[in-house]
Amino acid sequence: MLVTTHRSDQVFLPVLENAVKAQKLRSTLGVFEKSKFLFNLPGQLMESINAVSADSHRVGVCLYQGKYDQALRDYRKGTFINTSKSGQLLPGLPANTREQTEQQKRIFDKVWKSVEELMDDMRAKLDTHLKDPTRSVEDQEKTIEWVASCETGRSADS
Repeated sequence: MLVTTHRSDQVFLPVLENAVKAQKLRSTLGVFEKSKFLFNLPGQLMESINAVSADSHRVGVCLYQGKYDQALRDYRKGTFINTSKSGQLLPGLPANTREQTEQQKRIFDKVWKSVEELMDDMRAKLDTHLKDPTRSVEDQEKTIEWVASCETGRSADS
C-alpha cells in the first residue's frame, strides 16, 4: 500500500503542479487580454497618423479622414480608460501591495506618455495642414473639426 501511495504521488503530483502552473498562465493571459488595447494604443495611433501623412498627398479626403478619425476614436477610448480607472491602473490587474501599485503606475505612465507624444505630433501635423493655403475649404473645415476633437480629448484627460 505504501509503495502504491508513493508511486501515485510520483505520477499525480507533477500533473497537479502543471495544472496550477496552467491556471497561473491563464490568469496572466487574461490580464494581458484586458490591457491589450492600452498597450497597443501607441502603435495604433502611430499607424493611423503615419498612414495619413504618407497617403494624404495622393488621395482625397476619404482616406485622410478615415485615419485621423480612427486615431481620435482610439485616443478618446484611451482617455476614457485613463479617467475611469477607479483605483486600478491596469484593467484586470489588481495591485495588492504598494510596490505593485507603483510598478503599474510606472508602466501606465510610460504608455500614456507615448500616447500623448503621438497626439502632440498629430496636433502639429493638423496645425501645418491649417496653415497650408493650397488645401480646399472642405479639408480645412475637417481639419478644424479634428483639432477641436484633439483639444476636447486633452481637456477630458486633464
